[in-house]
Amino acid sequence: MSQILLAIGGPSGVGKTAVIAGVKRTAERSVVRHVEFTTRTRRPNEIDGMEYYFRTVRDLDRAKQDPKNVGFVNARDCWYWINLGKVHESIQQYPAGIHIMSISHVQVFRERKRLFPDLRWIWIDGSDAEIKQRLANRDERLCESLEYNRRLASEAVGRIVDLWVHNVQGELEAAVAEIISFCDALAGGK
Repeated sequence: MSQILLAIGGPSGVGKTAVIAGVKRTAERSVVRHVEFTTRTRRPNEIDGMEYYFRTVRDLDRAKQDPKNVGFVNARDCWYWINLGKVHESIQQYPAGIHIMSISHVQVFRERKRLFPDLRWIWIDGSDAEIKQRLANRDERLCESLEYNRRLASEAVGRIVDLWVHNVQGELEAAVAEIISFCDALAGGK
């Protein structure tokens, strides 16, 4: 059984973290989430090393000097990146696992697809009203977040997305089940 490499993307507030957690709870094989680094301020409910590795701008300058750090993206005045060395270590440690990265930018997906040719992109969408409500509950810069989501939606993701999943209130388990089914099909070579 070989590894499955997934990139989970979607607009801010669509529930990517909840979907990834659901896949980890439900999958019958090991699931490894490759946590990104960010200069974004940690929200009250977030734990360093779980959702992100929270770093300062000074850390960013040092990180850019390390060739293992790749995928630097600036979104809403915050930087995001991943340590390629850590990804390779996890893939070696869990060769039959499901490896998940959170990627919502086309250029980052394409870069990582060059590094990992078997990487599949799952795009999560949802109700605009629900996303706006989720963002209003957690984001002080709501208008900026909504504009950011509009820009993501305008990117040409449709041509390279392998699976579209709709995540709406009360149907998280259905979204998770759809992703697990996709993984099962990949594992079976279908």
